[in-house]
Amino acid sequence: MVDINLLPWRDEKKARQLSRLKRMLIMTIGVMIGIAAIAHNFMLFRQHQINQQIIILSQQYDAVSALIHESLDIQAMTLTTDEISMIQKDQLLIKNLFKKLEEFNTNQICFTEISSEGNNLNFYGKSRSAIDLTDFLTKKKLFNLFPEVKLEELSKQENNNSIAFRLRVIKQKTLSPMHDAALSEEIK
Repeated sequence: MVDINLLPWRDEKKARQLSRLKRMLIMTIGVMIGIAAIAHNFMLFRQHQINQQIIILSQQYDAVSALIHESLDIQAMTLTTDEISMIQKDQLLIKNLFKKLEEFNTNQICFTEISSEGNNLNFYGKSRSAIDLTDFLTKKKLFNLFPEVKLEELSKQENNNSIAFRLRVIKQKTLSPMHDAALSEEIK
């Protein structure tokens, strides 16, 4: 009997297939590394571009901020005498208001908040009844300092039978001579 050994041929075929598989695997890994390197370099380039844009924008922002601050400083320094006079009258008005509020003593009215919006003052408060609020507004001379007083809100509180209100007071229009006289009389 003759022995024919086919194993070396099969071993060589397996070795070639394994070698081809290793080459394909190495080429695939190499291509993936190449793609990752290209993507990394592209991202670094884009990041550098974005950083440059951020630097330019921050420089422009700083320049605009400086211009705005300069213009605000110039506007602040160029107050007219009329504006200074209006500010002084407004300060005097508020001072006199707080003096009168200090003298004001009643159990009928309670102010809970006073806020300022532009040329208006808002007085929030509570009263035992609408009659007490009306008496307060008509008999007390607290709001004679102002050219206009409006009762903006009036609501009944169910929990304690009180009245919540909001008064809107205009601090200054163009002050009339009568209000100028009232202010100067309050100073004395």
